[in-house]
Order: sequence, then structure tokens, then C-alpha cells
Amino acid sequence: VMVELGDSVRAGQPLFAVSSPAVAELRTDREQAMVELDAATVNLQRVEATVASRALPMKELQTAQQRYKNAQLAVDLANRKLAAFKVSPGADHEFVIQSPRTGVVVSKDILVNQQVSAEGGAPLMVVADLSSVWAIADVFEGQTPDLKPGGGAEVTTPSLPGATFTGRILMVASVGDPGRHTLPVRILLPNPDRRLRPNVYARVRFPVQSSAQIEIPA
Repeated sequence: VMVELGDSVRAGQPLFAVSSPAVAELRTDREQAMVELDAATVNLQRVEATVASRALPMKELQTAQQRYKNAQLAVDLANRKLAAFKVSPGADHEFVIQSPRTGVVVSKDILVNQQVSAEGGAPLMVVADLSSVWAIADVFEGQTPDLKPGGGAEVTTPSLPGATFTGRILMVASVGDPGRHTLPVRILLPNPDRRLRPNVYARVRFPVQSSAQIEIPA
């Protein structure tokens, strides 16, 4: 494992390496494909010379050419499989997972010598671009009718006293929490300096024009 939770990473940077016997099998398949290609090349040259001397019919040349093309495709497929896994040049059974983007490691669920499989379900590591973030506000059901996508929102957090961040509503959920009687409201916030961090507590205010009729004493 080459990075830790909270590390900044760049696109293409190695995150962790996985050892697997399947990689050795892929290398063996490529070597076998290359052997077949060498044999097909020699056979094609021999058949071309024999057909040129009219010792063999033309259909033998077509068969040799087809065998050569199939061998080429097999080598190309084997190379593509190894390239897709980003196999380390010096390791027979290891491939490296690289970061798909520049960002921050916001989730890490992998340890050294941990066994992993495709059936695990949960991602082993998550890299997020924190130049913009979401704030999720739990709003009571009766306060949501005036909230619409595109509306404004102001966010403050105890971790940054005195700072106010302005965002816009992306979504008001259609399904509420039956226990709390709230609806999640998603707000998009620009975060170019990465001051807002994932999973911190925040308070949200919505500057809306209420449609409710209010009566006050004279």
C-alpha cells in the first residue's frame, strides 16, 4: 500500500499493488501466443516460397496467412490484457492500481497482505476531486416546499469559525427519513482552496422567500 487516508495524489500515481497468480497465467498466455506467432511466421514464409515454385496450390497460402493473422491477434490480445492490469515490469505476478484522477484519498479500506477479490463489493480506495464538494442538509419536511434546485444556500462549519460558504441547491430528495421526518437536501459548494473537508459537521441556511401567510399582532 503506497498511500494513506488524506494523502493528495496525482493522476497515474501508484496507490497499491496486488499479487495474483492470474497475472502469471497472463504472462504464460502471451509467451505461448508469441511462440505460435513465430511458428506461423516461419510457416507462412515456407508456404509462400513453395507456392511461388508452384509446388503447392494457392489455397495453402491462404490457410497460412489466416494462421499468421490469428497468431498476431492472440499476441495483441495478451499484450492488451497485461497493459490493462498495468503489470509491473519486474514482477511475474503483480500489478499496480493507479489513481484515475488527481485528488485526495477520502476512503481507504485496504491493508498490507490483505486478500482482495472482485466479489468484495466495496471499493478498496476512493480518490475524490475536492475542488467542489457536496453538503447534505437534513431539512424538516415542512420546511422543504420553498427549496428548489438552483436555489441559494449558505454554509458555515465550526471547524472554520467566521467563514461562510455560498452554494446552490442541486437536489431535494423525494424520499424522506421516516424516523427523523427530514428530507436530505444536496448543496454544491466551490472549494478551490480545499478548506472544506469531507465528513465535517456544517450548518446550512437557505435564503428563500416563504410562501406561508403569517399574521402578527397590531
